[in-house]
Amino acid sequence: MSDREEKTYLAKAESRRHLILVTLTKDQATHQAIDAAGVVFDRAVSKP
Repeated sequence: MSDREEKTYLAKAESRRHLILVTLTKDQATHQAIDAAGVVFDRAVSKP
């Protein structure tokens, strides 16, 4: 069984060196996943 079959809650998964940049303002929190080349490959915004 592959990792994807075991984790049905994931739409996509891959191994990639990255960091998570969190930017907080009074109105929202922005989370960006950025790889070693500086490419943003995932982003989420949440509001309180």
